[in-house]
Amino acid sequence: MKITPELVTTDPASMKVLQQLARETFKATFDANTPPDEMAAFLKEYYTTKSMEAELTDSNTATYFFKNEGGK
Repeated sequence: MKITPELVTTDPASMKVLQQLARETFKATFDANTPPDEMAAFLKEYYTTKSMEAELTDSNTATYFFKNEGGK
């Protein structure tokens, strides 16, 4: 069985999923080299609902989800 990955365009309705994924990915990438209080402050300040909505509605930005087997 061949699995074909799919790119799916995000929209404001998918903002909460993207926001959580962005926070988890950033933390996993930089947590080992960042003091816990600085990491918590960054995640709270940078990945706000307002900033994520602005990014998703910016006509100069394209954001996608990569779907793999099982649609996840």
